[in-house]
Amino acid sequence: MNAIINFFASFWEFLKSALSWTVGALGDVMQGVLSVFFEGFFAIVYALVASLDLGTYTLSLASTWGALPTQAVYLLNAIGIPQGLTMLAYAYGIRLILNLIPASITRV
Repeated sequence: MNAIINFFASFWEFLKSALSWTVGALGDVMQGVLSVFFEGFFAIVYALVASLDLGTYTLSLASTWGALPTQAVYLLNAIGIPQGLTMLAYAYGIRLILNLIPASITRV
């Protein structure tokens, strides 16, 4: 009688460990699939954002309007104002996009 109880106990432990391993493996597979999806998504977003050059566009508009003398445009480019404006614009844009994600998803 004791041998049968030990057999069922060990069989039950085997089933629990097999189920645990299977669930863990499925979780790893799902994580890999989501990782590939998000890497592709972020590569597309990065390509789209990199194609926009807001700082140079704004300074070229200002120089074509004639509002700024060429020395001021040169100084602003030398200081790095266009790159700074671009970073700020992207930061605000990313912040606005992140605000669209519900807090219930991002909080653990």
